[in-house]
Amino acid sequence: KNRVLQATKALGAMMPNVFRNPHLSLYVKKLLYMAIPMNLLLWGCETWALKKSDRKILQVFHTSAIRRILNINMMEVQLYRITNEEIYEQF
Repeated sequence: KNRVLQATKALGAMMPNVFRNPHLSLYVKKLLYMAIPMNLLLWGCETWALKKSDRKILQVFHTSAIRRILNINMMEVQLYRITNEEIYEQF
């Protein structure tokens, strides 16, 4: 849970300057997401004993982070019935 908090803070700090920057390609944004927030989130994960609930927390963070980067809010997800798989395909 501490890792999720750290990754969320890093994502929030990068949001205005990196992920909302129209001059950066989606590919560059993806690389930066994998390099910083995902790295913070998964640091030392090889020693974790993951429970199903832990996997769910990681999945929720990943999906919500991608939605934030793609600028898709929950209202759009519900209105247009956007699935997680469709979000992953866009990213």
